[in-house]
Amino acid sequence: MDWCRLWHDMPTDPKWRVIAHKAECSISDVLAVWSFMLVCASKAKQRGTLEGWVDEDVAAALDMDANAIERIRTHMNGKVLDGVLLSGWEGRQPKREDGGAERAKAWRNKQKTTGERERTQPNASERQIRVDTDKKETPLSPTETSPPNKNSEIDSVVSLWNGFAEQVGLKRVQRLTPKRRTLVAARLREAGGVAGFIATFDQIRGSPFLLGDNDRGWKADFDFVVKQSNFTKIMEGGYEPAKQKPRKTTRGEAAVAGIARALSGEAGAPGCSVEPAANGTDRPAQGAIEGSVGLVAEHDSADDHGPHSQTAGNSGDHKTEP
Repeated sequence: MDWCRLWHDMPTDPKWRVIAHKAECSISDVLAVWSFMLVCASKAKQRGTLEGWVDEDVAAALDMDANAIERIRTHMNGKVLDGVLLSGWEGRQPKREDGGAERAKAWRNKQKTTGERERTQPNASERQIRVDTDKKETPLSPTETSPPNKNSEIDSVVSLWNGFAEQVGLKRVQRLTPKRRTLVAARLREAGGVAGFIATFDQIRGSPFLLGDNDRGWKADFDFVVKQSNFTKIMEGGYEPAKQKPRKTTRGEAAVAGIARALSGEAGAPGCSVEPAANGTDRPAQGAIEGSVGLVAEHDSADDHGPHSQTAGNSGDHKTEP
């Protein structure tokens, strides 16, 4: 049986999240495509390359859209692909194949020196077993052997920000300074990892104010976002658009509405009574209309003369102080 290797931290490698975000698909889709790439590279005549790869065939096998496969493959370039070559293949995968005879001989030599009685598949066919003859493999680079560290998460955040900034018209990060690294590392601890930053970017996307819809045309940048107080406020929805409160009805508008109800004879209008007209139809009582008109007159008078207007007695005359 032919086989290829996976490194232990492959499923949790933060590169998949970055690729998934850029390709607008799920992390599980990215991992599925990568698994197909490993198998393709292992079966290829020139091992480690995507010889014979066809996006449409892989899409059919995974029940995905061919365009999604192409986007994933494109955004893998520079991270796990170098053109058609899988990055790190030579370091992670076996360099040669041992036949059954050579393996049996190596096992007998080991028995002589260690006295061990364990033996595995001495008669296996040539392409059934793939092992390295020397246990001292070429050391891998730290990025290939180490588990995901804080620096890789910081780089992922910056990469995600630059992609997001291009979409919404904000400034990209051109240089990752030590100060910025320190701030991003602190926010990663507070937000629970890269996922917290993605949620924060979604909050910014929904805030017109942070995107420049303000009286100064100011827009949020990376340094503003990673500052602790700003980051917390964004995460808690502090920059969400304010909901409009219903406008209160003024006294003048209420009075006009009262006149309209009185003239129409609407039941329940304040001070409105309906009396029979000469022709047998109902009409609102004169007092109701006069009362409503008086309210409007009083309101208009107060508006015209300002806070110094006074009403003298009950005669309806007004005196205005200078």
